[in-house]
Amino acid sequence: MLSVLLIGGAWPGVASASTALNVITWNIRIDDSSESHARTTMDLLLATTPQPEVIVIEEAYQQWFSTYIDELQQRTGRTWQGVFATHCAPNNWTGSACSTPWYQGIGIFTTHAITSSNSTLFPFADCWTSARVGLRAAIDVGGTTVQVFAMHLQTGSCTDVRQARFNSMSQLKAWAANYSGPQIVAGDFNADMDQIDTTQGMLPNFVDSWPVIGSGRGFSAFTPTPTMKLDYWFADASGGARPTSTAVVTSTGSTSDHYPVQATFVIQSSGGALPAVTGLRFIAMRLE
Repeated sequence: MLSVLLIGGAWPGVASASTALNVITWNIRIDDSSESHARTTMDLLLATTPQPEVIVIEEAYQQWFSTYIDELQQRTGRTWQGVFATHCAPNNWTGSACSTPWYQGIGIFTTHAITSSNSTLFPFADCWTSARVGLRAAIDVGGTTVQVFAMHLQTGSCTDVRQARFNSMSQLKAWAANYSGPQIVAGDFNADMDQIDTTQGMLPNFVDSWPVIGSGRGFSAFTPTPTMKLDYWFADASGGARPTSTAVVTSTGSTSDHYPVQATFVIQSSGGALPAVTGLRFIAMRLE
């Protein structure tokens, strides 16, 4: 099976009317269900520099949704909004819907106004779920609507999870095509770049920020000595959101088995557009 791997690329210079958007994503680890853990994870994310305006979390508890927001507001003195959606537990996918909501999911939190949101399920099973959820929040960034998508893809050895991830990313790209740009995508994709940064994965619709602007390998899992890049920030290939920095944050220590990944995107204001991504280099790669 032949696919294509993104090696690198760049956007041309930033257009004049633009706004910086600081974002971070983190798999906060599901094996601690305490309120203390929920609050601590928010505190650690807020302690990063630059302080995030958009936070995406995976392996989060629906029961602590209001707690996540409360902690963010208490610590910053600012208004935060959020959306949350849950995966579908094993054997709960009926073929068209999830019969029972699950406790675990993903959340998007932001200091910007959320103007619309929804979620969808990718019905490709793994050891822990019968369908993985995708979440969208449209946020107002200085008058420009930015679509933020969040995912947490399949893992384990119970099914062909590589194909499940490919199927999920294909459906994400089709889903995202229904919405305006600029668009950014974050999450725990549970695979390295040789799967995710390919045409079977997120290309050509979305470009990984790491090979464009990151330094080093970008390993985020598993702590304390990560050997895999599983966590990502993407921008749609139109150039409406341009990454200017990205980094793995190690200051969170052993709170989770993942480190967060932060990024800054320059968002072009409404009425204009950044030039589309150029200078991308690709190589063909055979996937077993």
